[in-house]
Amino acid sequence: MRRIQVQLTDEQVRDLKSLAREKGVSVSEIMRRGADEMIRINGPTLAERYERAWNAVGVIEDNADVAERHDEYLAEIYGS
Repeated sequence: MRRIQVQLTDEQVRDLKSLAREKGVSVSEIMRRGADEMIRINGPTLAERYERAWNAVGVIEDNADVAERHDEYLAEIYGS
């Protein structure tokens, strides 16, 4: 794990400490959970988007019928 410094309002600190006590975990754990949730909500990272794009290139190069079956290939790549 890496240590970072974050500036919060007095109210945020108060509420985080209260939530941590309620959940029986540290304020740091509450912050990590919040970070995980923000990452989940905001979708894939730039690196993940690049990886998906490169995966798509590989699929397209290997399939001559991409004009006819593009929806199927995209569904395969993006897991839908």
